[in-house]
Amino acid sequence: MASQTITVTLSEQIAHKVHERVISGEYSSDSEAVHELLQRAIDEEGFPLQPWMVAEIKETIARLDSGEEKTLSLEEVEHALRQRRLLD
Repeated sequence: MASQTITVTLSEQIAHKVHERVISGEYSSDSEAVHELLQRAIDEEGFPLQPWMVAEIKETIARLDSGEEKTLSLEEVEHALRQRRLLD
C-alpha cells in the first residue's frame, strides 16, 4: 500500500502517550505508533466493543466452557419456537 505524508497536531497528552509507547518498544517510531493506533481506531469504528460487551462475552464463554450453558443449532431454536407457536 502506498503511503502519504500528512501533518497532524497532537495535544501534549496524546503526544506523551505516543512517545511512551515508542519508548516501551511497542512501536519503533512516533509515526508507526500514530499509524497503527489510528488504523486500529478506524478498524474498530464500525462496531467498537464497549467494556460491558467484553465482560458479557467473557462471562458467556465461561458459562459455555463450564457446561452451565449450551449452544443450540438453528434447527433446535426453530423447533423451540414452533413449540411455543412463535414461528409458523
